[in-house]
Amino acid sequence: MNNERRDYGHRAETTRAIVESITRHNDGITLQLLAVDYMVSPSAAERIVKRLAIRGLLRSRVPGVWIAAPPLLHPASLIGGATIG
Repeated sequence: MNNERRDYGHRAETTRAIVESITRHNDGITLQLLAVDYMVSPSAAERIVKRLAIRGLLRSRVPGVWIAAPPLLHPASLIGGATIG
């Protein structure tokens, strides 16, 4: 069994990095590019992206290209709608 798969700290760090990358690419990013950039398998990148998409945090305008959905672009909405100001 791959020890990295059970390393929850590494998994969380990889997920965070992928989310940050997706939010930086306004035109979207492919699973293949995410997999190469973060040295994960394409299936691992797909699992991360699909989990986020199911929660409404990502969407795909063009098949295979993922972009951040509005809730991901406005982190305050992720913590109960808190506003600053």
